[in-house]
Amino acid sequence: MTGRGWWVVDLLCGLLDRDERAAVCGDLVETHASIGGALIEVGGLVIRRQAALWLGWRPWLALMTIVVPLGFLLSVSSRWFADSIAGGLWLYVRIGEWSYLMVPGWRHDLIAAATKAVVGCAALAAWSWTAGFVLWRVSRRAWLVLALALMSMIVFGTTGSTTTAQVNWDQYQGPWFSRFNLPAVFTPMLRVFLVMIPAWWGLRRGSARAALGPARAVAIAVATIALTMLISKALEGSLTYGWGLPPQPGPDGVYGTDDDLRPLWWISLVMMWPAVSVGVTRGKALRQSR
Repeated sequence: MTGRGWWVVDLLCGLLDRDERAAVCGDLVETHASIGGALIEVGGLVIRRQAALWLGWRPWLALMTIVVPLGFLLSVSSRWFADSIAGGLWLYVRIGEWSYLMVPGWRHDLIAAATKAVVGCAALAAWSWTAGFVLWRVSRRAWLVLALALMSMIVFGTTGSTTTAQVNWDQYQGPWFSRFNLPAVFTPMLRVFLVMIPAWWGLRRGSARAALGPARAVAIAVATIALTMLISKALEGSLTYGWGLPPQPGPDGVYGTDDDLRPLWWISLVMMWPAVSVGVTRGKALRQSR
C-alpha cells in the first residue's frame, strides 16, 4: 500500500494487533481497495476495537490515575514555571547590569534563580517522560485515546484560570522583550518541548519491545524523585498562585516565610508515583538478575 494518503491507512493499521493487521492489509491488497474505502474499513475496525478495550479496567485506571491528575498538574505547573522564568528574565535584564555580578548578593540571587529554573524544567521533563512510560504500561492497546486525552488535558487544563502575581508587562518600556507577553510565549514552549515531547518519548519507550534496562529505570526514578523534592515548594506554589488557591501563612501570619503551612505537600507524591512505579517494577528485575 503505497501512494498519497496511504500513510494514514498504515497508521491506523498500526493500532491493530499484529495478526489482525496482517490479515487486514492482505485483504486490502487482494481487493485493490481505494484509499477512501480503505480508510472507512480500517477506521471503522479501529474504532470498534478501541471501544471494546474500554470494557476492561486498564483504560479506566490509566484515565483516573495518570491522564486526569497528572495532565492537570503538568498543565498548571508548566504555566507557573513559564511565568516564573519570564518574570525572572525580565527582572534581571530590565534592572541588572554586568557590573552587578561583582556584588555577592546579586550574584547569589542570580545563580539561585537560574538553578531553580533549570531544576523546574528538568522536573517537568522527568514527570512527563515517566507519565508517558507508565501510561502505555497500564493502558496498553488503549494508549492512543488516552495519549490524546493527556495532551488535551495539558493544553486545556488551565482554561478559565489566570496566574496571580504576574508582572504587568504593558506598563514597562525598555528592553526589546518588554514589548512581548513573555509568559504567553514561554508557556506553549515549555508545554511542547518539556511536557508533550518527553511524554511522547516515554510513551514510545514504554511500547518498545526491548524493556527499559533495570539500572537505567532505577536511575530515572531516583533522579525524578530528587528533582521533585528540590522543586516541591514551587510545585505547590503552582496551585496556590496558578489556580487561585488561598495561601496558608504560618504562625507569623506572613506568607512566603519558612514557617508557612504546606497543605498541598501530597502533590509531590502524585507527581512522583509514575517514577516510583518504574523504579520498583524494574528494580525487582535488577535484584533478580543479581
